[in-house]
Amino acid sequence: MSGGGRKLVTDFPRFSVSTVHRWEDEHATVDLTGLFDRSEGVRDGMRWLLLRDTESYHGKLSSFDREARTATFQTHVEGNPTFEGKTFFYLDAYWKAYQVWMVADENHAWEQLTFLASDAVSDRVEDSEGKRLRRFRKATPQDLGNPSLNIVPGGWDHEHCELCWAHIDAGDACFRDASDHWVCVQCYERYVKAHDLSFVDDL
Repeated sequence: MSGGGRKLVTDFPRFSVSTVHRWEDEHATVDLTGLFDRSEGVRDGMRWLLLRDTESYHGKLSSFDREARTATFQTHVEGNPTFEGKTFFYLDAYWKAYQVWMVADENHAWEQLTFLASDAVSDRVEDSEGKRLRRFRKATPQDLGNPSLNIVPGGWDHEHCELCWAHIDAGDACFRDASDHWVCVQCYERYVKAHDLSFVDDL
């Protein structure tokens, strides 16, 4: 934890890549073998490696040796990014990379507003067992002009806070960013305003 009491990206466990194996497959699979700076908080499973908001990788951490602090991280990539010699920050996959960066970035813009219900599109879909279920999605301006869609006035009546998943209902004060991510007032004051990443441990 940083000296000021906030949790920063630099407080996350660090994974330094030592070797890279690129598989010749259709998924552009890459195995990164490397060393953690500590064992505390690290375990095998689906995880994230973060470098910056434009370079974050989701994949599977395996073969973690707690004593040696070595592991292999397998991910899939687009293009031909360089991994050799880089050090990444480790994040449990309960969270998503964008949730870290939207809180950590001091230049990330948030708008304070009151949530208002909007129209929704309702349709029917089949689940894996063949049952027909009703599905709602937020209506776009193009949807509203499409007579073939079933529009439900005011049907989009809540959002979820990106951090605590609480309902943000019609009439609630809240915050929204340009990517249509929403946070409740409590999480904004506790985490976003302070650029404090301790929500990854607290929530």
